[in-house]
Amino acid sequence: MRDVYGLFVHGVGEQTAGYSMKAQVALSQGLQRRGIQLYAREVLWAPLMDLNSRAFMARIKRQGHAANMLTNLFVNTFSDATSYRADSAVTQKIQYLIDYEIAKLRGEPLYIFAHSLGGLIMSDYLRSRNLVRPQKFITFGCNIPIFTLGAPFTCPPQLLGPTRWWNYFDHEDMLGYPLHEDPGMQHVRDRGVNTGGLAIGNTGLSHITYFNDADFWAKTVAGDL
Repeated sequence: MRDVYGLFVHGVGEQTAGYSMKAQVALSQGLQRRGIQLYAREVLWAPLMDLNSRAFMARIKRQGHAANMLTNLFVNTFSDATSYRADSAVTQKIQYLIDYEIAKLRGEPLYIFAHSLGGLIMSDYLRSRNLVRPQKFITFGCNIPIFTLGAPFTCPPQLLGPTRWWNYFDHEDMLGYPLHEDPGMQHVRDRGVNTGGLAIGNTGLSHITYFNDADFWAKTVAGDL
């Protein structure tokens, strides 16, 4: 067996420790069939954003807004992106957290698995840490193009090359897109997938299904690695 080291990074919304466990198990099983042993850790950055969203929810409640569960969902989801871009102190804390998790992995080759906003967070991280050189950068449900409209994306030099960056997108995902034709991303290898099964997979909600789709990890991702 040869060893590989995986770092999982979540996207927008509330998350708890262990969010990537199903993905880790399925990917590990798929890789073991190929003689590869996976060692993995996950980055849980959501709590670093919670203070901003909670403060906002408290303000609108004081002013008479119902602030119901649906409002809370939207605020928690979309405030992550705005807080990340606007608050440099939060960005720095997230990057220090990523430093810590990579150090805990203690091995190479490094494979990064980043969902949704996690793709932008990790691409920013790699630009600031040019000594971190992943063997592969795997994004799924990636929405970097939304955040770079009108501003060309600058790819981290570690990811240049035809086999460094793989991007998976569900065809119905309302928040995850192909990247190859966007400026600065011509080297990205896109692959359309179907995740979430019949009930959710054929809807825009497929964006939230990647981590829990065992076949996606055990067959598709493991097969491409």
